[in-house]
Amino acid sequence: MTTNSQQNLSHQLTKEIRFAVVLYGGVSLAIYMNGIAQELLSLARSTRDDASGSPEATEAVYRDIADYLSKKSKGAFRHKFIVDIISGTSAGGINGVCLAKGLACGVKNLKALENTWLEEGNIDTLLNDPKSELDLFCSKEPKTSLLNSQRMYGKLLDAFNRMEKDVTPDAVTLVNALDLFVTATDLRGVEVPISLSDGKADEHIYKHAFHFLFRKNSRNGTDPDKYNHFSSDYNHILAFASRCTSSFPFAFEPMCLNDMLDYLKTSRPKEYVACCRQMEKWRSRFFRAYNELTTDELNAREFADGGFLDNRPFGHAIQAVHARHATCPIERKLLFIDPSPEKSSAESDTKKKQKISFIKNTALATTTLPRYETIREEIAGLKQRNRWIATVNQIVETISDINKKRLEEIILQSFINYIKGLNTSPTDQKTRFILRKIEGNRHKSQPDISLRSLTENLSTLNILAGNTVLAENEVAPARESFWKAIIADNKKQGDAGAKKALKKLDERTLDNIALLADKSDVEDTPGFITQDLNDLIALYGDGYSAYHYTRMSALDDLLTLVITRAAEISDESDLSLAVRRLVEAWRKSRYQPYRNHTDEGDDPEKKELETVYLSNYDIAFRLRRLDYFRKLLQKAIVNNNAEDIIFREHALSVPERDAINTFYETVCKTLEGVYNLRDFLIREGKENPAASMVNEWKSCFKKGSPGIKTFLNDVLLTCDCSAPLPAFDLKKDPCDATSDKTDEFRQLLDNAGIRAGINPDFAGLPDMMNKLMTCIHTAVMTGKELEGNTEKDPSITGTIEARKNINIALDRLSAVNNEIAAHLLFIYDYGYDLHDITTFPLFSGGEYGEGSNIGIYRISPLDATSLSPEYSLNKNNGGESSKLAGTALGAFGAFLDRNWRRNDIMWGRLDGAERIITALLPNHENQEARQNFIDKAHRAIITDTLNTWLPELKRIQVPSHRELHLISILETIGNSLAGKDDWKHVFKTYYTIDHEPEAAPNLKRVGRSSAIVSQMINGVNGDNGSGKKISNILKMFSTILLGMLDFTTPKSLKQVLLNYWLQLLFLIALLLIVTGTMVKGLKETALPGAYLLLAVVAIWITKTVIENLIHRMHNKPWKNITKEVFKYLASAVLLFIVFISLQAFIDIWSSFSKSFITILLGLWNDLFIKQ
Repeated sequence: MTTNSQQNLSHQLTKEIRFAVVLYGGVSLAIYMNGIAQELLSLARSTRDDASGSPEATEAVYRDIADYLSKKSKGAFRHKFIVDIISGTSAGGINGVCLAKGLACGVKNLKALENTWLEEGNIDTLLNDPKSELDLFCSKEPKTSLLNSQRMYGKLLDAFNRMEKDVTPDAVTLVNALDLFVTATDLRGVEVPISLSDGKADEHIYKHAFHFLFRKNSRNGTDPDKYNHFSSDYNHILAFASRCTSSFPFAFEPMCLNDMLDYLKTSRPKEYVACCRQMEKWRSRFFRAYNELTTDELNAREFADGGFLDNRPFGHAIQAVHARHATCPIERKLLFIDPSPEKSSAESDTKKKQKISFIKNTALATTTLPRYETIREEIAGLKQRNRWIATVNQIVETISDINKKRLEEIILQSFINYIKGLNTSPTDQKTRFILRKIEGNRHKSQPDISLRSLTENLSTLNILAGNTVLAENEVAPARESFWKAIIADNKKQGDAGAKKALKKLDERTLDNIALLADKSDVEDTPGFITQDLNDLIALYGDGYSAYHYTRMSALDDLLTLVITRAAEISDESDLSLAVRRLVEAWRKSRYQPYRNHTDEGDDPEKKELETVYLSNYDIAFRLRRLDYFRKLLQKAIVNNNAEDIIFREHALSVPERDAINTFYETVCKTLEGVYNLRDFLIREGKENPAASMVNEWKSCFKKGSPGIKTFLNDVLLTCDCSAPLPAFDLKKDPCDATSDKTDEFRQLLDNAGIRAGINPDFAGLPDMMNKLMTCIHTAVMTGKELEGNTEKDPSITGTIEARKNINIALDRLSAVNNEIAAHLLFIYDYGYDLHDITTFPLFSGGEYGEGSNIGIYRISPLDATSLSPEYSLNKNNGGESSKLAGTALGAFGAFLDRNWRRNDIMWGRLDGAERIITALLPNHENQEARQNFIDKAHRAIITDTLNTWLPELKRIQVPSHRELHLISILETIGNSLAGKDDWKHVFKTYYTIDHEPEAAPNLKRVGRSSAIVSQMINGVNGDNGSGKKISNILKMFSTILLGMLDFTTPKSLKQVLLNYWLQLLFLIALLLIVTGTMVKGLKETALPGAYLLLAVVAIWITKTVIENLIHRMHNKPWKNITKEVFKYLASAVLLFIVFISLQAFIDIWSSFSKSFITILLGLWNDLFIKQ
């Protein structure tokens, strides 16, 4: 499909296919993962909101897949691909950061990082010696790592800065909400106590995760970047996290914040100043676990490779998926990228029976098994969740018919009540007679009379009315007037209630808490806050009580989370349990399940009903209801039928469909706004609307006392947190002698308060608790703080505004169809309650999240086999070879050769595209289409790669044999892509890359490395001890290696002649030959010169032979064998010639020397003595 075809689907419902991505570590296989990251970015760009112009490479393929999926859904959905959760470790962490930044900034591609890998992923510039530009990237002395750690940080920072420059002015972010997790290892650990039944146990936490956020619609007046951690201001900390997570031991040293600051201060002074201004903000956001450390202590804390303890960081991604919500239809996919997957091993029976020796046992215990990390538990957990969701959905589907039947009864009773209130008239008398018959049958337990019978079947009315016959034109007006009255009354009550509520909320201040309205002025369900538990059980059945207290407990948890986030107390700490006890005690002191049997004026201090508590604070209920409404409207739009709304078949007309579409958009927007409200309430620290009140708690404590955390600790120590919590009365003055001092929780507060240093009168805390809950209530209703910055974030929707939006949408819909609008109102006010009562207890305690099944897919060289299996026959040596060059040398291979890096990036893109398309089209019915899309993507990737790779190779002035061979292969493939040949067959047949490392440069690198390692050992042991001896041995080894390489490294003949000793011998040989030939009387010098020349040539040939032995020049196997035989024969002949030549030279030299001396004496006599 064309671009326009996708744009024409904008009127359809948007269905999001969301991807959570987990990236493993893999050293130089990071380069392979960069190719996969490029494809993930192209996937997100393909269906972006402003998708216009010509798509690049595989973008067009992914866009065609979106159109294909839309056709399969019969045009009901416009599909959008989103990558919204990324979790990476080590090499995967670096690529995860770049992918996340690209998504948040809306970059066109990841070429900036690709070029960084190609240019800077070169071992020759990475090694920690002068060639790594030590003047720009100062390394520690003595050396502490094999590779230049500061250079790594600097180049990562450069890459992120270049990405900023690649962002065009019209760039649009590719994601609304993004979570990035980058793991690291705190080498010292954070000591965290664990509460036990009779004390505590201490342990250290060494795992650390940098959590970066992006929220498109979230705005904050004091800090615009509060929820955008991918702006240019965060580049330094992004580079820091990338450098920490990839601190592969020995290769890179661990990094601390001081290292970052030192580098910036030395090399980038302006950036250093800007970075220093951000440090306090970064501390509170990325190092919350280190609040007990001083600034200097935190800055010196070393963070190392995340792969030490968490090389497969599934946990962070899974938790983020559970925390996600949906405001549209979605599918969820989890992709994990394993660049070096484990192969299934077929051990021989003999090997299986071999006894494990003590040496192997020790090796397994100390190195192998502790590093073996499984993902079985995480995958099993996700599968179990999928099964649980499927079971819950089946149960919900089963009970939905029962709930519909009960809702019909409620609507019918409402209709009866409406008719009873009409003025008497002949028609009304007939109607009233029918209603009496209906009510009589209901009370006699006759078969249920449904609203459908009343409104559709005239014969039913005639039977109910006995001899009274009603014409259809007499029933329809009563029915239609009922629907209109329902909507009109809702609008009237809603407008008046909202106006009154907003007026009261505007009058609220922290100093006037008397205006705290426990009774909500905008009720969720008419009459809900006036009903006690008995009323609700009578209305909804005996199952309501369990639902009621499950919902109350969940709301206590939410309010606890609001307070702990405001106080910056960890959600998982024991202190949060103490806060929950306070919340629960406050709730029990103010609310009760049953009403008092007294007149309202008799007891002004009586408690409110628990339904008021739910109405005032329960955001989660509103979210569930809006989501249910969204799905109900979605079903009507997709099916073009209102059967699930009005409980009978009703094909939608065009105006009705348009009106329901508008209603759907309103619900989705409101749902998103209320989700933003929830996020607003659980923000950290001073950004939380309750932060100011939490800080005021300090006034309850003596000056210089440890503060609220000490008090909460004492709450835990003073009470049994597993026991039921009694109520306490915060309205009574604790200093009043008449107050009940025997109350268990009051005694708890007194005891804990004295221990924590709270003022003896303790009068402040109850008042503070009331004010705190007033703040939260205001935020829930309005979406803004009670005091301070009262400017409301437009992306946040308070509960008053949410209900107002629904009322407006209902009113608009009623102009098209009153019946549909009225039914939706009944569903909103009553129907969802029936649904929630039966489903919420099922969901409670589970990780329902988006409510979607999670598909799990791996991207690895083993899984993508369309073009090549992971391991295939090596065309050069006949052995087994991986398609990735980066797997060589312990996964450091790609750092050794630029062409290897090109190869791995290409395979990353090819494998990534294949597996992404497989995840999008997983079913067997899509097999043919899936393969066609994969082939299109592969062709686009190979074409795009050759357009860059071939010109780069051809620019090499003196290409090696290996490079010439590669050019030939790529040109052959390029010709097949441009012509009519089967390009896929050509690629499979011809494409290969030499995986054998070149010995000369690599031996040079070994020599350089040994010199660096010797300095590292010197730094540990100083100038004495065994370390000094080892260091000297390494230095000598380095000298020998480099010397041998200087002798054997291939050079041209001119370069050989420039070597001082070969040059000297060669010139002497020529001089002797020329002198013996040209000067009469010096003929004897010609023969020794010839022998000397022969010896020099023999040495040069011998050197060439050694080169060929060290630097294997690969061709076809038979040529290699022939060459090896020739080498040894030639070497033997040359050695024999050299031996004979030396013997002859010695024999001739004696006579030559005598003649030469005689000649010199004669010349001396002729020139000097005779004169």
